[in-house]
Amino acid sequence: MEYLPIARYEMERLDQALIPLERAIGMIPADRLQERPVADARTIGELIHHIYNVLQVTILGVKFGKYHEEDGKDLPDSIKTLRSKDALLSHARSVRAWIRETAAGLGEEQVSQQVTFHFGDFEAQAYGIDALNYAYMELLHHRGQVHTLLRLIGIQPPDIYDVQE
Repeated sequence: MEYLPIARYEMERLDQALIPLERAIGMIPADRLQERPVADARTIGELIHHIYNVLQVTILGVKFGKYHEEDGKDLPDSIKTLRSKDALLSHARSVRAWIRETAAGLGEEQVSQQVTFHFGDFEAQAYGIDALNYAYMELLHHRGQVHTLLRLIGIQPPDIYDVQE
């Protein structure tokens, strides 16, 4: 079976799902980015950084067939530098462009291969196509959290079905 057409479709859906998230980031009041909704939870800013980091890590793993925690040292922008809404939004847009470019370069071998992810003592394996699907589901899960947090602070989140730029 050829997985590349499925992977390209997954990446197109992921790209579209990022459009409402970027709109949501733009709606977050700057003074609320570092707010924790509950103790031991990520701040809204940390949650957004996590979303984009997971996407990058997953796509790098698929591209190279493996991902080790230390491979992430070259990923753009750490959470420490993303303290403002403008910085987060700029980061989101640059990662989205990186995803488009990197995903376009993936081939059949990469999406069909077994990928190993290492994070400290934790190791996970998945076929490239499954890892990309996981990234899409992870994005939807956390985008829902961002939208819920917006509602909790009295902001109507953007329509998730409006994927027009």
